[in-house]
Amino acid sequence: MEIKDNSLNNIKKLPDFLLVIVMIIGLAGFSVLTYAVVTRGILFFDDPVRHALYEARRPGLTTLMELITYAGQWPTIVVICLLLLIYPKTRSAYGIPATMAAILTQLLEKTIKNIVCRPRPDISLHLVEQGGYSFPSGHSITSMAVYLLLFILIMAYMKSGGKKTALLIITLFLSFGVGISRIYVGVHFPSDVLAGWFGGLMMIAVVLLIRDNTKIGRKYMMP
Repeated sequence: MEIKDNSLNNIKKLPDFLLVIVMIIGLAGFSVLTYAVVTRGILFFDDPVRHALYEARRPGLTTLMELITYAGQWPTIVVICLLLLIYPKTRSAYGIPATMAAILTQLLEKTIKNIVCRPRPDISLHLVEQGGYSFPSGHSITSMAVYLLLFILIMAYMKSGGKKTALLIITLFLSFGVGISRIYVGVHFPSDVLAGWFGGLMMIAVVLLIRDNTKIGRKYMMP
């Protein structure tokens, strides 16, 4: 992942007001879904969406979805972050922001899971082994935060070309694809995934605000 240049004046940054709006939308969506799950349990769209995906199950598609869901596993995210941190040219621009996003989402996910304690869908529906609580989807929140953040950073820093286009497609696809795969393989409700997406958006905004508006962020999270 090559950096365009080292001048901070040429770095494309999202306006702070836009990041604040995204953070508020993410927090509001996450909070509303959390409240709804705690008070109502299964939400009105959970069963129709998940059963539609169960109906679409096919051997070839199942193999693909299982591969996609592994892209959201914590070991996979750790490896990606470590590789970006180890390589000097990607450490500041990509590695530190992505690692911060991953850590923040893990803290949020673990905290809320142990408060809400929502059981997963029936184990007979699972296509992969998965324990623990269901809400929010850890794979979804982490994938949204890390992969969509990388998408934004690639847009800002990388030179145009086939490599950039390919990475943009991959990161954008994984931002949403991992969450969909978690419903498909039967270990999450759609509301778990939707909450994860809102939480991931919130954390992206938080990380970018820290990067752009703090001395530590400008020192360590910009090329």
